[in-house]
Amino acid sequence: MFHEKHCYSKTAFNIFIKKQNNMNYRSYSHIGKKKVNEDYVINSENSFIVCDGVGGEVRGEIASKEIATFILKRLEKIDGNLSKEKVYEAIITAQKNLNTYIQEKEDLAGMATTLAAVFISDKGLYTSHIGDSRVYLVRPSNHTFWHTWDHSLVGNLVKNGEISREAGRKHPMNNQIFKAIKANFKDKVTEPEINYITDIRKDDIIFICSDGISEAFSDVELLEVLADSANGIDEKIAMIAKKCAEDSIDNNTAILCQIEKEDVPKTTLIPLEWKTIASLHENDSLDTVSLEDTTEEEEEEPKKKKWFRF
Repeated sequence: MFHEKHCYSKTAFNIFIKKQNNMNYRSYSHIGKKKVNEDYVINSENSFIVCDGVGGEVRGEIASKEIATFILKRLEKIDGNLSKEKVYEAIITAQKNLNTYIQEKEDLAGMATTLAAVFISDKGLYTSHIGDSRVYLVRPSNHTFWHTWDHSLVGNLVKNGEISREAGRKHPMNNQIFKAIKANFKDKVTEPEINYITDIRKDDIIFICSDGISEAFSDVELLEVLADSANGIDEKIAMIAKKCAEDSIDNNTAILCQIEKEDVPKTTLIPLEWKTIASLHENDSLDTVSLEDTTEEEEEEPKKKKWFRF
């Protein structure tokens, strides 16, 4: 049994509430100020997936749905015996399936999507992503966090300490990614980045989202909401969805999960490189790097995600 949520309302958002086995989660998807919602969110008992169809390409909403649905169906029958190899195989096979899909629908060649997902097993969890959709892990008990790094030009600049996170968020090239899943006739696939994580405690937060969230929240603002122990997950997801519905131009989609005692993996703990939320202020003084293609766009004109390879 799996659940999907794909909300098209321009004025409201719907929050999907469910408990899968022991995992409490909330999810929502909002169209933002665009004409089509190309985001797709879906989950089963062991899989939580967000895909963001690449705007400006052919029918990104089809690519996001096809990839997310295939991966979920591929893995939903695996009961706690997930492995990195099985996650990898599901993502690669999903891409090959997308390439097969366009053989009879040639007008859909070039459709593309990003991916961010968390897969739960008895021995820990696996995060996987391609592009600039993101996975956060947050520990409210000590205000620390970990997250995946975007496969993007600006993401690399921020990761390498060349510009601040806020400068990256407002950078004119922050819509340019160098990894995406793209339907093609040569049956090429994109390698996913997969992380195996066992450093999980009760009450930790998992947050999976498309990049539309960052139009309404800086990293610090988002992490402070997620780490606030005074609010439960209902209040947290409602606050995020409401602000994004008001401030985000792009489609915005998220899944928020809270770790219960039964979700903590029964295996050897491998320490994760957690950072404090307070440490995010350290590079605030860094300037934005000047790059080409800095043509100013209208403030209310949605940016189209640009996909390219180095």
